[in-house]
Amino acid sequence: MEDRYDLEELVTNSPDMYFFDMDEDGAPELCIADTAGTFVCKYDPETDGYVSWYDNITSGGCILGSRKIGYTHNDDEEYLNQMDKDGQIETRIEYAALMHPQRYIVSIPGYMERLQKGQIPESMKRKLYYDGQNYFIRVTKEQYKDLIKGLHDARKQAEEHTVPLSYFIEDIENEEYQSKYNLNYKHKHQ
Repeated sequence: MEDRYDLEELVTNSPDMYFFDMDEDGAPELCIADTAGTFVCKYDPETDGYVSWYDNITSGGCILGSRKIGYTHNDDEEYLNQMDKDGQIETRIEYAALMHPQRYIVSIPGYMERLQKGQIPESMKRKLYYDGQNYFIRVTKEQYKDLIKGLHDARKQAEEHTVPLSYFIEDIENEEYQSKYNLNYKHKHQ
């Protein structure tokens, strides 16, 4: 931890820290999500050190489980990223609850590829919204709630995998250690 992160910042920000097998190789990765971003560190036995499997300095991220990372932006946009085994985004779904005018839209992954292959009927094309990057379909408020429920459930389930910072730094409560790193740590977890 000391090699990769500023301990004072970690303690001050109280990040969400998890163990998840993000790349599904049978070994868990250390995952950190806080206001500074979302980071996944993978242990590399060849170097006996940690390498970055994924990092994004956008706030609002959360780890949702193996190969899944979510983001919330301004409480009206949420994203679900399905990652590949190397930590690259494979598929992204964007959910947006727009207020002026009030409407609910959900992106359609892989739509551009299907559109280019001629697999989308003309009647469907007219019902879609394109923001310059993604195609979205309008849904009702009830449909939106149903579609986004899985994302919200995954966030709750992920909380069960959080671990306190004191798990990683055994002597974090030691006064000499706190003084060395200018920490003002107050133990929250038992």
